[in-house]
Amino acid sequence: MKRLATLFVLSSLSLLATNPKVPMPPSFGGLAKPYPESCKSLPRMIVFLPPPMEVDFRKCKNDLYMPTVADASLVLLKKFGKGVSDIKISLADGFYQLYQVDFKLNGNNSCSV
Repeated sequence: MKRLATLFVLSSLSLLATNPKVPMPPSFGGLAKPYPESCKSLPRMIVFLPPPMEVDFRKCKNDLYMPTVADASLVLLKKFGKGVSDIKISLADGFYQLYQVDFKLNGNNSCSV
């Protein structure tokens, strides 16, 4: 049994070594302007994510960096004092990683930041 497994592994490795590498297909489209100097440290595969991955990536980053109600309440307490209540945090419409904080100030005024 050991010889059979060894033979299988060796034959698989030899087949991988002898097959020519398949070239990558050319990309469709491209940049009209040169790649910015600020992006040189990032691989292009990260900067130009496929569209389905970009949607999930944005949702993930929005969820990851959204402040908690506890963090928002501490900041609002420093800024407005003790009259802050009913804090709600959501993603601002039409934006990416910009959050809207709704709260009530002194019990009756509705405010958004």
